[in-house]
Amino acid sequence: MIHVNMHIFNKPLNVSLRVCAINTRDSLAAVADMTWAKESANARKPKIYKFDDLYKLAEQNGYEVEDYKLPVEMGYSEDRLIREKKQHWIKKRDARFEVVESLVSTTNIELYLFGDGIGIQIRELINSTGPYKTAGAYYNIINRYIVWGCNKNALLPVGLKNVGSNYFWPEEHGPENVKRGCGKSDNSKTDSKSRGVTKQDKRNFLTTIKLLKKEKIKLTPANFDIGYRKYFEKITEYIETPYGTRKHVSTVDEEDQLSESQLSYHFNLSLSMKDKLKNWHGHVTYEKDYADRQGISRDGVIGPSFRYEIDATVLDIYVRYPYDTTGRFSMGRPVLYLVIDVYSTVVVGMYIGFHGPDWTGASEAMINAFSNKVEFAARYSIELKDEDWPCHHICYELTVDNGVEYSLGHMSGVLKSSVAAIETVNYVAVFRGDCKGIVERKFGVIANEVVKHEPGNLKDFKREDIHPSNESLWDIKSLYAAIILEIKYHNNNADRLHLHDFRMASELHGITPLDIWKSNIDEEMNGGRPTVPERMSDYIWPFMAEIVVTVRGDGVYYKREAYHSDYAKQANWYTKAKLEGAFPATFRRTLASASFIIYQTTDGEYVLFFLKSSTNKPHRFSNQPWEVVEHRKSQEKSIRNRLKVMQRLEKLKKDSEVDDLRDLNLKQIEEALKTTTKAPQKGVKERRAEQGEIDKLNIAIQIAEQFSGGITEFIANDSMDEDDYEF
Repeated sequence: MIHVNMHIFNKPLNVSLRVCAINTRDSLAAVADMTWAKESANARKPKIYKFDDLYKLAEQNGYEVEDYKLPVEMGYSEDRLIREKKQHWIKKRDARFEVVESLVSTTNIELYLFGDGIGIQIRELINSTGPYKTAGAYYNIINRYIVWGCNKNALLPVGLKNVGSNYFWPEEHGPENVKRGCGKSDNSKTDSKSRGVTKQDKRNFLTTIKLLKKEKIKLTPANFDIGYRKYFEKITEYIETPYGTRKHVSTVDEEDQLSESQLSYHFNLSLSMKDKLKNWHGHVTYEKDYADRQGISRDGVIGPSFRYEIDATVLDIYVRYPYDTTGRFSMGRPVLYLVIDVYSTVVVGMYIGFHGPDWTGASEAMINAFSNKVEFAARYSIELKDEDWPCHHICYELTVDNGVEYSLGHMSGVLKSSVAAIETVNYVAVFRGDCKGIVERKFGVIANEVVKHEPGNLKDFKREDIHPSNESLWDIKSLYAAIILEIKYHNNNADRLHLHDFRMASELHGITPLDIWKSNIDEEMNGGRPTVPERMSDYIWPFMAEIVVTVRGDGVYYKREAYHSDYAKQANWYTKAKLEGAFPATFRRTLASASFIIYQTTDGEYVLFFLKSSTNKPHRFSNQPWEVVEHRKSQEKSIRNRLKVMQRLEKLKKDSEVDDLRDLNLKQIEEALKTTTKAPQKGVKERRAEQGEIDKLNIAIQIAEQFSGGITEFIANDSMDEDDYEF
């Protein structure tokens, strides 16, 4: 099936084509020449192919087909770009995007590639306030946007990857603090005599922004300038005068100051336009007038796996804690995440966690939606056949909440540029459950059928009853198993006759959600986009939570737990950390297991770092979900605290008993003659040898007591004379 990010290539002929966009209505595809795109700074407009022509090309000898792998930077988050000192990339990207933002909507791209073009819109920009006066400049940015993934990161200047990365930033102001720019290192070419920026200044910039926010001062370059000079360049002195102590305020010398242009430049680097708009207009106004929004209509859903809905709810049941079986201890109420196929109402993915609802749990549910369900169910001792739950397909659209606490909005660019290539993320207003009616109704079924009458549930709780948290029965594994069985029942038994069209009815297809999925996945979606085991890492990577770890000389630490991989040793991470100090690195993790975390190299390879165990046995957190681990860590704090209390008590007892022994020995020698001799005492070796013989005899007696005959027989048969025992 022709899909976005499809790669048709022929290495001997140096042919590399990437499908950038498709028009399913007219069976057309926009295809970019990636050989040209890699070698040229200017981007060409993708060429339009008919689906049939692409099929014929792909079937020619020497041609291969796979998913195109975009540069890894296309999937970087804003935070990671900043951590890797790519603020200038962000600035260039945002500047380009701001120029063409009105031109790259889904409708305009459709017109540009498959319709009458967008020449009128570009001419309007040229004639109004547009920064460019030629249409070619606009087309170049639009082409680059389309060719490299149709998201903001497509406009990142990845060609600058190795440019300027070796610039020296001193820690503090000093002789090596050279000012950047065209004024020469001694400022002889400029009227300003201000110094250069240091690493400490960069930290001060962020502190200034925090203080301005705390004082509720509007974040503008002018206010940032005033704030920085107030916090870090002001000198306050108290001078004694004939009239008393006077407060004198001054500033540092010009050679020790930063210029207005320097502060303005770094202010814009430190704050994105989104942060500025939120500060200027408030969060509510930003979400209402500036945040991105897209339609949520069910119209346009072609078939199974075209659009998924995802949402979460807190189940009304307390789950039993697995680390301590001495009582029915609870670890709280779980959050259930479900992913539903809109066309068929099949549940395609799930996840149970103890946080949120938030995007990290939603990501875990999406990972499950792409995974093989037979293997997934087997982890919870549920036996499934492939035909029981055959859903492991990548969707084209995803519908989620647009709330702060539960949003995939910041990941939309990552999703588009990944191998998974989810083309559209539909956002609906917070608290608008009716906009996601399918998944919302399914939560009601789960709550009513699985947990309603179980011990530990809240449905039947009355004030006079024992609180459900004291009666938790189900552990997390059992709850997973029960919900898997419920999902299997729903997928294979729910009545969905109202979703039948004429073809399905005339061909006498079944009326369950899974019947509708199976009868339409090939007919309407040409098989869809099922995942393959060998590419699972690429599919799930964009959905994994990004974390920052600390590399030390003995391992990679996350949440105080050490992880290790031979890759870190080969890359000299440990040596660098040991010699130069610990440093941060960007990883990703799955909430399903604390056993490993994952690093992506600059070549796009994935490296697993596993928990380091101090014993030959598995680590105590191995194969445990992070939620369980967090509960266990909290419990371990209490255990250690109790041990410290016990140590203090036992130390007092031990010290008291040792003091008694000391007093006993003092009493035994109080009548002994004291000596003033400073030479070593005579006879020590002889007495040591005598004690050694006594020890040997005592050991022999103890051994003899373990055998028949006892101590009397042993002494009677001994060849030593009685005098030998006299000392």
